[in-house]
Amino acid sequence: MRILMVSNAVSPDKLGGLERYVRELAAALVRKGHDVTTLSKRTDLAQPSHEIGDDGVRLLRFSAPPKSDPLFVAKTPVSIASAVRRRVLSADFDVLHGHYPVPMLPITTMRIPYLYTFHAPVYREVVGERQNAYRANRLVSQASVQVMKRIERRVLEKANMVVTLSDFVAGEMRAITRPGSTWWTKIPGGLRTDYFTPLAQAGAPLKMARPLIVTARRLVERTGVELLVAAMAAVVRAHPTAQLVVTGDGPRRPHIEKQVADLALAGSVHLLGRVSDADLLAWYRAADLAVTPTLALEGFGLSTVEAMSCGTPVLVTPVGANAEVVAGLGEGFVARSTDPQDIARAIIGVLDDPVALAQKRREARELVHPRFEWDNVADAYVAAYEHLGTRR
Repeated sequence: MRILMVSNAVSPDKLGGLERYVRELAAALVRKGHDVTTLSKRTDLAQPSHEIGDDGVRLLRFSAPPKSDPLFVAKTPVSIASAVRRRVLSADFDVLHGHYPVPMLPITTMRIPYLYTFHAPVYREVVGERQNAYRANRLVSQASVQVMKRIERRVLEKANMVVTLSDFVAGEMRAITRPGSTWWTKIPGGLRTDYFTPLAQAGAPLKMARPLIVTARRLVERTGVELLVAAMAAVVRAHPTAQLVVTGDGPRRPHIEKQVADLALAGSVHLLGRVSDADLLAWYRAADLAVTPTLALEGFGLSTVEAMSCGTPVLVTPVGANAEVVAGLGEGFVARSTDPQDIARAIIGVLDDPVALAQKRREARELVHPRFEWDNVADAYVAAYEHLGTRR
């Protein structure tokens, strides 16, 4: 098949869960013999408008207004719509597959059948994920959330087929669409389980005391890192040598650094910022426990399945798709709530039984492999593409 994927950005142009998902799915489909092109905006003016990656994925890029432009919010939809319409009309494809609402909006007026993967409700992420990303006053920001919600609803309702990554995301889709307006199916997120593998006696990139807790999170409010840091005060009282390593960066970092200092946790909580893929893999493998302390949203939980694929049990908050992903590890791996005290109780409960925790390592791997392996996910998408053809 000739597949055209439309997204906001793709990896490595932008490093995020959705961007990695699009690129890795495209690469998996190429490995199966399909011709895949991604269409997305430039994130850097130096990026070429057309190139073919080492993985065989063809990348087409268009320019969009810079976020420094005071009229960024107003200009961007018009600019993207024009660029996407022009590129789609000139492309040859059998399947059109969307991943982000804004560039898909012009497609809804073109009478072209398409499949749309609903990763998470973008309109709910606009404020938390993009704080300080562009200059806009409060009224403009509030209006942009409502506009995004309407765009997202239209893209979902005009799709010939919608794919959700979890039951949680399916519920979010139903919340913003009219009853019966969408035909949908669930295909879980994918993972390179041949890369994220366990390693006996794995060493951490830096020498750390035990027990070692790791979280890989973008430092924005909804990912809950501040909740986890607050919980560490109680965890350290119960387990004085416990160490928390936080990989990832974001606009909340200065606040979290102050929080660590105020709680006198400088010797127990380590903010490493963005780390290399090799170091992230090493941290996952070396950890005794990973934690995903989500405060709001979690369409799939990529960092959760990455850690589990490395054989590391993951403790989560009962938000988004978290509980779905760790189902099978046991109730003790889902905190009662997002309250730091409940997160601390859950972590302490797990750490209090190191023998049981060690036994969970094999179970963690088996829960995600081969279920989330990219070849299996790609096969599910091929079946969806074929079904899409019968629904035209």
